Amino acid sequence: MNSFAPNSSLIREHSLYGDFNKNDHSIGFTIKLGEVVLMFTGDMENTTIAELKKIPRLPCQPYFLKIPHHGSETSSEMLDVFTSVNVVCSTVYRNGKNNLPSQNIINSYKKITNNLYITSSDTNNLNDHGYGVINISIDVLNDSFQTKLYGDAISINCSK
Repeated sequence: MNSFAPNSSLIREHSLYGDFNKNDHSIGFTIKLGEVVLMFTGDMENTTIAELKKIPRLPCQPYFLKIPHHGSETSSEMLDVFTSVNVVCSTVYRNGKNNLPSQNIINSYKKITNNLYITSSDTNNLNDHGYGVINISIDVLNDSFQTKLYGDAISINCSK
């Protein structure tokens, strides 16, 4: 397991200027099982992702990626890091004017994966606070996975 966030120098810099952003404290890590890498990005935003790009030997090409910050535009730079990911998922966040994941971000991830999942069915309805669970079982020996969706979770059509 490798941890790559939070970035202490970024947190220190922001605290010096009184610029507190709770998402700068989000935990990011990878788990490597054989040659299979699972990447969990929490609520990382572009400032942290920019620092991630500077780390030698990271980022590695993940088999699984949890889209950072609910798929917001403020985490779009993760799309510059990887050319392809086998399995990608995002959690939904709806609160007031926030309606995440962003459709633009989802459309961009559709270009780098064939397997995209979201925890709620209707990303255009701010009043739909649907709840879903994405269960992904990865067989690291056979380079395969199985997905079970519960509640309002959906699979996104990524056909190109």
